[in-house]
Amino acid sequence: MDFLQDQKDFKNSLKIQTEKKVLRNWIHREIYKRIHLLKDSLNTHPICYIGGDNMGYDQILSLPGGKNRNSHGTYPFPGIWKHIGLLAAAEKINGGKKYKFEFPTIDRSRFLSFETLSNEPHYIPMKNPKYVTFTRDDIILVPDWECVKDLVISDPEVRRKWYFMLLPIHSGFPMVESPGAGLIKKANLGNMAPFGFAYNSGWNRAGATSGYENYDPHVLPTQFLFGLQDNFINNWGCFNLTWPTFKSLPIINLLWSLTGAQFEFKPKFFPRNKLPFRFFSLVYRPSYSFGDNNFAFLLPMEKNKEINSFLANSPGTAINKKSFKQNNYFVSKSFMFNINLGRYASENTFSASRSKVKYNISDGSGKSIGTVKGDLKFYEFIGSLKHCFFDKKFQPFLRLGYGWNWYRAENVRLNGQSIRPSQTQWFHNPSILPNAGHVGAGIEIFAKRNSDISQKQLFGQLLYIGKPEIGLRIEYTFHFHKLGKDAPINDWIYRHEVGVGLVVSF
Repeated sequence: MDFLQDQKDFKNSLKIQTEKKVLRNWIHREIYKRIHLLKDSLNTHPICYIGGDNMGYDQILSLPGGKNRNSHGTYPFPGIWKHIGLLAAAEKINGGKKYKFEFPTIDRSRFLSFETLSNEPHYIPMKNPKYVTFTRDDIILVPDWECVKDLVISDPEVRRKWYFMLLPIHSGFPMVESPGAGLIKKANLGNMAPFGFAYNSGWNRAGATSGYENYDPHVLPTQFLFGLQDNFINNWGCFNLTWPTFKSLPIINLLWSLTGAQFEFKPKFFPRNKLPFRFFSLVYRPSYSFGDNNFAFLLPMEKNKEINSFLANSPGTAINKKSFKQNNYFVSKSFMFNINLGRYASENTFSASRSKVKYNISDGSGKSIGTVKGDLKFYEFIGSLKHCFFDKKFQPFLRLGYGWNWYRAENVRLNGQSIRPSQTQWFHNPSILPNAGHVGAGIEIFAKRNSDISQKQLFGQLLYIGKPEIGLRIEYTFHFHKLGKDAPINDWIYRHEVGVGLVVSF
């Protein structure tokens, strides 16, 4: 047993080393792109991105205009960085006019190493067509505070020059407005500027310290959303509830991921300990549906020549309005694709089904003397927002959403004989706007939760995908929509659906 355990530990260790090597190679490749020959020397100075635009949900509570920009955080790559700082904020680093998965295109020859500076003005592009000038006299190199600490205490001349490095002086404006300001008295909730170098626990230190934690960056697929705010634009404010939010809605986000998102190269970075518990899921979900008898009103009635002739040849007969019936039926063709949004998921479901609809023709005494039957052909494409209450093996959830559906009656028969036309038009044809709604609840049960992440390299991009999980999904959904404006009656349809599905989650 010890030998088998040692073998397992060795394989796990080898696997971790391989995954780290893949990530390390990706980082090394990105850093190598920043090395550029400047005359006779290499550019050995690091290129980093200072600042960042806040992408939090507080944006939708603000008026248009830049809010919480330039946080002074330093990032090695452009993209969207998740779970930054104590409040787990999301920040976007642009890094140039164009988003690219690799380093954005810039003119590196304009970035001069410090050794080449002289008293002549040099130009560094900030934002075309504006430029900033500087000379050697504009740059002051200061020592680490640890180097001057003893001298400041013992030497008045040194103290006069470098005292500010040891005093608890705020770097910047001491107090600013912040969404959390004042919630807790005498507490810094983002409204206080940081103290100087000597009071920064992360100064000259690598790794986690007081107020700082390790951020092991993991590059995630660029096309998928991992939060409703992924499409937020900082200076849009409350207008982020328009197009940026619209792109995150079910069905729309699936179409956007397959089309427009392909041209938005915005890498997303997560710390390993904050990775979503699920990236996406595939569900095959047979279901049992009942409670929608009004579908039988799609069958042809008096306006059909053959049915009208049957009524005319049998005096006193009439269509029994209480006999309209759709048989309860199973839906076997139902497939679902879920995109993870943290505890929320965007579900996109396509279903196709056939069922039986009928009504009776009765004589004056109420006795049935004829039956009109047909097959209801039904298609539905719905989108839901699902909220999971847990991320363990047992996951109860609620869902609600909207969708499009269309249907018609086919193979119409009168007393077993086909009539003409044998099928109706398509009813409730969807327009751009949804024509149906639904609410539901259920549970997903997994035999084993695979929280590890599998790393794959695709076209030079490092992707992180969750390991496959297989589970069982049990749910109830209540659907509601009108029968259709062209139907004989435009009454409401209320459908109840109980489904049991197989879930393959990644």
